[in-house]
Order: sequence, then C-alpha cells, then structure tokens
Amino acid sequence: MTENNITPLTPAVKDPQRKIGKVDERFYIVGVGASAGGLDAIKQLLSRVPANFPHSFVVIQHLSPDYKSLMTEILGRETQHKVVEVEDNMRVEPHHIYVIPPGANIVIQGTEGDVDERAVIQDTEASITEAEVEGLRFSLVSPQPRPALNLPVDIFFLSLAEAVGERAIGVVLSGTGSDGSRGLRSIKDREGLVIAQEPATCGFDGMPRQAIGTGLVDQVLQPDDIVEEIARFIELRNHGISDVDEMFVGAQDTFRLILETVSKQAEIDFALYKEPTLKRRIARRMGFLGLSKIRDYLDYLGEHPGEVELLYREFLVGVTNFFRDLHVWQTMESRVLKRLFEEGDTTAPLRVWSVGCSTGEEAYTLAMTLQKFRDDHKIERDFRVYATDVNENSINTAKQGIYPDHTLEEIPLKYREAGYVTHHPGTFAIAPKIRAQIVFAVHDITLDPPYTRTDLIVCRNLLIYLSPDVQAKVMVNFSMSLRMDGYLLLGAAETPGTDGVRFDFFMGKERIYKNKRVAQSGIGRGRLTAQLPALGMLPRARRMLSAGHTFQDDLSSLFQFSLEASQTSVCIVDPTATLLKTFGNMQSILQIPESGFSTNIFELCDDRLRSSVALVMRGAEDKTTAQAADMRLIEEDQVRTVSISGRKIMWEGHTSAIALFIRQTLQSLPKTDVDIDREQPREETRAYIQHLEGEVRSLQEMLGVTAQDLGASNEELQTANEELIAANEELQANNEETQSINEELHTVNTENIERIAELEQVNADVDNLLETAALGILLLDNDMCIRRFSAGVTRYLDLKHSDVGRPLESFATSLLPEAVSLLVDDASLARDQGEETERELRRRDGGFVQTRVRRFTRQRGESDGVVITLLDITDSKLLEQEARRQSEILASVLESEEAGYWDWNIPDEQLYISRRFVELLGFAAGELAPKPEAWFALIHDEDRSRFHEAFDVHVRSRGQVPFSVEVRYLTKDRTVIWVKSRGQVTDWSVDHRPLRMIGVHQNVTDLREREDDIQKRANEIRRFAFISAHDLKQPLNTVESSIEALLEELPDTLDADAQELVEFLTQGTRRLKGRVDAILDYARLQDRTLEFEACELTGLAEASVTDLKHLVSEADAEVQIEPLPVALCAPELISRVLQNLLSNALKYRDPARPCRVTIAPFAAPDGKVGVRVDDTGIGIAPKDRGSVFELFTRLHVESEIEGSGLGLAMCEKIISMHGGTIEVTDTETGGASFRFTLSAT
Repeated sequence: MTENNITPLTPAVKDPQRKIGKVDERFYIVGVGASAGGLDAIKQLLSRVPANFPHSFVVIQHLSPDYKSLMTEILGRETQHKVVEVEDNMRVEPHHIYVIPPGANIVIQGTEGDVDERAVIQDTEASITEAEVEGLRFSLVSPQPRPALNLPVDIFFLSLAEAVGERAIGVVLSGTGSDGSRGLRSIKDREGLVIAQEPATCGFDGMPRQAIGTGLVDQVLQPDDIVEEIARFIELRNHGISDVDEMFVGAQDTFRLILETVSKQAEIDFALYKEPTLKRRIARRMGFLGLSKIRDYLDYLGEHPGEVELLYREFLVGVTNFFRDLHVWQTMESRVLKRLFEEGDTTAPLRVWSVGCSTGEEAYTLAMTLQKFRDDHKIERDFRVYATDVNENSINTAKQGIYPDHTLEEIPLKYREAGYVTHHPGTFAIAPKIRAQIVFAVHDITLDPPYTRTDLIVCRNLLIYLSPDVQAKVMVNFSMSLRMDGYLLLGAAETPGTDGVRFDFFMGKERIYKNKRVAQSGIGRGRLTAQLPALGMLPRARRMLSAGHTFQDDLSSLFQFSLEASQTSVCIVDPTATLLKTFGNMQSILQIPESGFSTNIFELCDDRLRSSVALVMRGAEDKTTAQAADMRLIEEDQVRTVSISGRKIMWEGHTSAIALFIRQTLQSLPKTDVDIDREQPREETRAYIQHLEGEVRSLQEMLGVTAQDLGASNEELQTANEELIAANEELQANNEETQSINEELHTVNTENIERIAELEQVNADVDNLLETAALGILLLDNDMCIRRFSAGVTRYLDLKHSDVGRPLESFATSLLPEAVSLLVDDASLARDQGEETERELRRRDGGFVQTRVRRFTRQRGESDGVVITLLDITDSKLLEQEARRQSEILASVLESEEAGYWDWNIPDEQLYISRRFVELLGFAAGELAPKPEAWFALIHDEDRSRFHEAFDVHVRSRGQVPFSVEVRYLTKDRTVIWVKSRGQVTDWSVDHRPLRMIGVHQNVTDLREREDDIQKRANEIRRFAFISAHDLKQPLNTVESSIEALLEELPDTLDADAQELVEFLTQGTRRLKGRVDAILDYARLQDRTLEFEACELTGLAEASVTDLKHLVSEADAEVQIEPLPVALCAPELISRVLQNLLSNALKYRDPARPCRVTIAPFAAPDGKVGVRVDDTGIGIAPKDRGSVFELFTRLHVESEIEGSGLGLAMCEKIISMHGGTIEVTDTETGGASFRFTLSAT
C-alpha cells in the first residue's frame, strides 16, 4: 500500500517483442475520459458524430470491475459508428467507437504501459510477428489492486500520445477526481489537441476543472460542440497547419511584428527562438480563432490584449512534472551523485543550476534526489539548487511549492515517506527543508549572464525551442558556468551541438555530459552580446540594472535610510520560523552557525533573544500584532536595549507570514573617579551588583532549561502533529478510495437507470403484444400453474387475470378432453426433459388448433417453467383441404388428357413428375429418378439447348416471357415423341433467383404430325402461287407492250373514248402487275433465310425518309424522328417495314389538318425494343384493326387510294419472322399508331 493509496505512473520496462504498429494517417484517435456523470456527456458527444466521420473514439469511463457493463449497448443507440468493447490485441480501425471493458485498462500495444506482467490476456504460444504489429493494436492491462487509486484515463492518454503523437486528441468530460490531467500533458507535449467539458455543464466538475487548472487545455466546450471543434481542428491540421511555410510566404515582416508585440508584453526576446516552432504555434492559435491570414491575426492581437498573453503562453508551454523520465533520475542517483559530492570544492556547498524550471517540479525533483542521497549516505556536504525560468508567473508558482494532489503520485514512494512533502486537503506542499535548498529567480538563458562555479546544470527540453545559433551561445554559457569536469544533463532529443567539443559523453542514452574545457568568458560574452536586443526587449530584472535611477530605487533607498535612522531591522518569517527576507542591519541580531546552514530564525538569532522572538511570533499569529518587553543586553562597556514587535502579513504568495520589527539602542556604561572616602560603599555596591548578576545568570540558566523543556515539548507536539498529519493522509486516502468506489457505483447506477428504462419499455411492448396478438401465449411455472397469458388464450381457456397462479387443469376449455390431456402431457415433458413438442389439436366445434410447447429458460440456462403457444389454424386447414381436393381434381383432369404435370424445387434439385407423363415415356413407377438431370437426359440432343434457352429467357424476364417450348423426347424404347412443355416460376428469392417452378407436359406428337402435313400442303400451295404469279407476269408484260405499241402507231387516230379505254387498260395492267410483284415478294419471304445483325434503327428510319422524300414533299408532310434503340434484325427488311408504314401515313392523310408523322420508341418487355409510327391521318376504325394485316385487305376502293392490299400483310410477316409483334391503335389526334417490337441486342 502506497502513501495516499496512489500508485505513481512510472514507465515500465518494455517487452522487446511488443512494438508500436504503423500509424494509419487516414484517421485520428480521440480519447474520451469520463467518470461520475460522464455517461450523459458521452452520449451527447457521440450523437453529434456524423456518419462520414472517419476518426475513431476510445471511451475511457470509470467502471466497476464487479458488474457487467452495458456501455456498448447504450452508446450503440447514439451513433452510426460501430461500437465495440476493446479486446486484447484488437486492431485499431477507423470509423469505430471503442469502449473500455470492466476490470481492465487500455493502452496502445508496444507503448510504455504495455507490459506483459500486467496483461489480462497473454499470448504464450509464439512471439509477435511483423504481421501482427502492422497497424496499431490495443492491449489490456490489469489495474492496480485496491486500495491503490486506478487512473485509466491518464494511462490511456500517455499511451495514445506515445503511439500517434500529434494525431492524438484528448477529451476530459464530467467526473470527480483528477484522472486525465496528467495524461493530457503528454498529448499537449506532442502537439495534440486537448479539450475539456465546460464545468457548468458537468454533473461532477472535478476532472474538467483539474484539467483546466493545468493551463494546457486548448478549448473548454459543451459536449454538443466538441465533435464540431475536433473536425475543425483536423481540417485545419490537414489544410492549414501543415502548410505553415506557405502561410508565412511574403509575410516575414508581419511575423516579426507579431514577435515584437508578444516580446514587448512578455519582456522576452522570442526572436531567439526557433522560427518553425513559433510559426506553428501562431498557426495553431489562428486555427482556433478561424483566421487564415497572418495580417488579420496581427490586427486581432492589437484589438485583444488577452490574446497576446495566450500566444505568449503558447510559446512557453511548460510541460513538466515530478521525476519526468524516471530512469534518468535513477541513473543520476546511481552513477552521478556520488561523483558530484566527492568532486570539486568539497568544502563549499554543491552548486546545481536548473535551467527552464517552469513551475518548479524539476527543481524540487533535483532537491529531493540530492537530499535523499545525502541522508542515505550520511554526507555532510550541503548543496544549493538555483532554479531559473524566463516566465515570472511560473517562478512565483514554483516559490510557493504547493501543487494539486493529483500530481503526488508522480513522486516515488521513498521520497514521500522521507517527509519531503506534506499533504493537505486537495493539495500537497514541498517540505520546508527541501524548499530552503532552492533559490528561484527570473532568468533568461539567452541574454542574462550565467551562474558561475556550478557543479551540475540540468537543462531538459529547452534547447529544442531555440534556434541553432542561440543554442551554440547557450552551450558556451553552460561551459563557462560549469567547473572543469562538471556535469550537464540535457533532454532526450538534445545534444551539445556544434560546441560539443566542450563536452564529453558520460551517459549517452540519458544525455549526461561532462565539461572538458571551460569557455572563456570574454569570448562567450562577446558572442552573446553581439546581438543583444534593445532595452525595451530586456526582461524586468535586467532592465532595472541597465536603466538609470528609478522611482523604485528611490523608495528602496528611503526605506533603507529610515531603518538605519531609527536603528530598526525587519525580519520576514513564515509560521514555521523559516527566515524569508531581512531588511536593515542584522549583524548584531543574526549569526551564522558554526557548522551547517539553517534558515530557522531561532537557530540564527542571539540566544538571549529567542524567548522574546518566540513570544512575539506567537502573539502575532494569534492577535495579528504583538510586542515584547525591552531587553537590556550588556556587551563589554556597552548596554544594548532591544525592542521586538511583530505583525501578521501576506508575503510573496505565502498565506501567512510575520514581520518582526527589531529596534536597538546602544548606551555606554557610566565611568566614575575613585573616591577613597567612599571606598566602603563601592564595595557594597560591587557586592550587590555581583549578587544581581548571579541572579541574572541563574534566571538565564532557568530560562535556558525552560527553553529546552519547551523545545522538547515542542518536539513532542511536532511528533504528535506529524502523526495526526499521517492519520489525516490515511483518511484522505480512504476518502479517495471511497470517492473512486462512489464514482463506479454512480456509473453502475446510471447504467441501471438506462436498463430499467429499457426494461419498462420492453415490458410495455410485451404487454401490448400479449393484449393485441391473435396468437395465444401461455406461460406456466414449474408447478404447471399459470404465470402469464395473452388475450388470445381466452379463445381456448376460460381465463381471467385473477386466475394467475392456479393450475392449468382447473379451467374449462374449448378443446376436446383428449386434447387437454395431450397438452398437459406435453407441458410436463418440456419441463422435465426439455423436449419441444408441436401438434394439431381439435376443438369441440370441429376447429383446429396448432400448439407448440417448449421449456422456458433464463439467461443462465436455468429452467423456469413452460411456454405454450396456441394458434387457430381452422381456416388454413380448410384451405389446405380444399387445395388438396382441387389438386386431386386437377391431377385427374391432367391425367385424363395426354398430359402430365411437374413440380421443380430448383435449389434442392428435386423434381416431381406426374405418373401419367412417366407412363407416356414408357417407364414404370420408380424407374425415373426424381432429379432434373434424369428429365433433361430424355430430351432429344438437338432440342435440349432450345429447352434450356427458353428457361433462361423466362428467368431473365422474371416470368414476363412465358416458358413454352416444343421438344422431342426419347421414350424408354428410344421412340421419339413431341412434347409441349409450359411452366411458370412461382417462387423467387430476394435476389431474384428462381426457387420453384410448376408446369405441364402435353403430348403433341399427333398434332405435330398434322402440322407437318399442313405445312407441306401450304408449301405446295405457296409454290403453286409463286409459279402462277410468275406465269401471269409474262402475259401482263405482253399486254403492256402491245398497248404501248398501239399508242405509238395510232396516237392521232384514237378518239376520246378510245383514249380513255386505252388509259383504263394501261392502269389496270399496271395495277395487276404491281399486285403480282407484291405476291412474288410475299412468297419469296417464305423461303428467305434471315441473317440478323445489330442495327441502329435511327439510321434506318432516316434512310427510309430520304428514299420517300418526293412523297413527303408532295404531301407537305413533317416527319419527326426521335432517338431509337439498337435492335437485332435484317436491316433491308426493317427498312421496307418503315417505308410501308411511312408510305401509308402519307397516302391516308387527313386533308383537313397538316400531315405530321412521328417515329419514336416505346417501352417494350424485357429482351425487346419497341418502335411506333404515329400519324395525324384519317385513322383506322377499331373494328378493322384486326384485319388490316390480312392478305389483300383494303379499307378503301382503289379509285380513292391506290394500293395492293399486301403492304401491311408484308409488314406483319417481316416482324413475325423477327420474333416480334405488330399492332395498330389510335393516337390522341385520331390518327393511326403502328407499333412493332424487335429483339434487343
């Protein structure tokens, strides 16, 4: 058990096999720390995370290890990100919400916190390979056992900063205690982002306030605004801070003005610091303010003086803590301190200079380490630590030596047990004996002269902020300050640089060096002062030296003159009697001890004044002011009268101090001449004086003894006080443990409230379900008594709510008596053996009830009764019976014909073929396997591909194209029969795959033979017609030639009647010849073998219009062609179809309105494309639309409109040869709309 029950976060020894994986630069990792009251804040934060937010969150909530956490389920409802509980060796991926598991802490694998001895889950089989460490992974480490205080947020923040550096973001939300305030220092040190919740919005504001108190928090926000700020920071980092150099291009003068503004207020010359670091810090502040131009930021600094201070603090961000990098201090203790005390001038105190001490943690670390080494090795040589920093506020904080208690665990146990710190509620203070060893001062290492004759200089993580030339000057100062063979301790990333010749490696890994050549002060100061800034740029301490006589100097001189004139001195002491400051001449009051050194005023003042000083201090402490009686001190031939008074005051941050005013007056002892006559009285006087002096000596001895007794009593009281302090510390530790447990209970309570709300909602849902569900649900306990039931149960059992707890057998029921007995037996079987039973029972009215009985089990697998469901299936049963009857009728009908039916379960490859079809194929029952392969094997080899093609077309069209195909089958005796198969897919999967297909087989062998005979006769008739038409064409040509010869020989001898007759003969012959040509063309189509190709229908339509442009011009028609699809066709035949339809539209135009023809696409079934030809003509009556495609059909006499009666029949024949259809409808204007389909490509 450690003091205050706090275990320090000291680095552990890393396992060499565990390595940090590669950082994925696609996303940042946001650590979210919370404790009591943090769940609501976490939910608010995560509810604002957008779905496309690629970055991941790791939620570190204080959880009780004794309860199962519901955090994953609760947070999963607040975000679209995947919420998972962290497991050991789990990969860190983007777009995730990771939640800490109970009883474990989280670190990034391979970081300092990832130690095998503390692993919750250990891999003992093999070492981690390269593949396993690729990418970041989590490790689970077990927390410190109680009563030690567990700090999971700090542990993860430290690990996160080490693993991802500037890509780390820390968020501290509601909670008590101080968890998170140490880890955020590491995040800040690596340029990460730190956000704390606005304390006013917290349920418990301890954690956010402690974080804010570090001065390292970048933003203080409400939970609803945190995600937006993180997104803005990352956007800035990706497109702003990363382009810092570009931001400052051409703005160097503005940059110098900014530095001058900040340097003037801070009284520090920041021009000596590294420009890239300063520019990055400026860009960071600009990003938080939403500014993109450097000039705008300069203007903002002029308008907002507070921003200058913020930027100044950003420049001097002091990330420090006690015993930082503990292994370095352990090396110093084991390898360096002994040499330090033994080397150099051993008669003088050891001189140590802590450079850049910030708020004092490192200086006190030095002092405690040195003092502990002295105490352990009983070394008499004293030491002094000179701690300096450029920041006056930091120095003032360091002087107080008071720190928040959450940093106490940074100090190792042995130093706390040595009494180097004293604990107070909420804080701890450095013990006076340690503070007395340190001198704090404001000092700028870049400009001020160095301390001299030092034995050790500690300057860690300061040089990295300075430019290279300034670093060189500082190293010259260090060499000049150190004695020969003095020691220099630098930060892990620092080296002596170009001046390294002055220093040799002593401990290279820990960056400890020895001074081998003392720099010459003249040279060093010459180089250092070569670029000294103007006076306005110097810090306060040096400006007072370089300036002329000031008002402060006048006041100081006047005060000193007043003290001398009144023969008064002033001592400032704290309540522990430690001397803080003196004014005036103190030589006759204070004395340096013969050995050692002390700042205790009782050890320094004249022995004869101790009691008076003690009385005045006690009186001033109790009554604010006090005064002691004058004391006359005889010293040789003088009498010194000393008057002491005191007043309680405030002094340099001390909550209480006492000012002692000591006034002295000197008088000479009187000298008289010898009087012989009065010799006897002088002897009496001398005797009396001797007697008085003896009494005075006795009184002084008594006072000395009394003072010793008082000292002993004081020591006893001090011991008792220390015991009380220790007891108080233990009580404080117990309080902290109780607080930690209270936080865990608060978290568990919050989760329980969420769970109760969920259970109430679920319970209400179950009640509503039981009340409204038609399904009867009956719950029985292990005694077969009713526990709960739904409203649907009352249809079968006469139950009321008051019947809960009664046995099942005691109720009237609508089921048959034997059904009730079966139900009770099933319930007993489920309860005793866990067997689930499902059966159909009959009601008294003849209805059917389906029951299912199963054991009711709890989450832990314990049996807790029986659940029975009752469902009325009377309607479905009747439907099933009717379906069975209809199926039998259908089977009888099918079996009575030359047909059979089949049912194909496609995924399971199971096939049912009716008995009639099996017999038709010549097989006996059971001879044909119920598999699709056996079915397909009976199809003729030449027809099998056509069968499968028809099936594929049906499936691709999702049933829109019917499955119908005629193929040849081989019977058992290898006889060929023709069978027509028709079917339909009845069940489809969600991804449109066929599941079940039902169809019929019909024997069409006889029909096929008759069709073949009819086709043969039709071919003969078609051939006869072709030959006849061909034979008629020769006489017609002869008649036409004769008429033309007659007209040439007798042109003038024919009268009008003869001319009319000849004209009539000519037109009749021409019409007859055209009809014969049309018949020949139609006949040729029957014998033509078509070759299809992909055709652009738009081009065919345009070519057709061009071919008929003279007709279009004569009709004064307007032809509009819209973009047409690509079709699979014979282009010359489709061109004829388009020409015929366009020609008809021109011939049958309506003289009462303009002729307009539109050729456009229309929606067709899958696998087809559609084309329509619309006109504004006279249209076709509905009664004639079915006959217009027949041969020689004309709706108008030839005298009205010329035509052969074969044009539309030709179109229908061509389209059918392409596997398409053609039809005619009317348009909105009353014209005709011819629509035909073709196969798509």
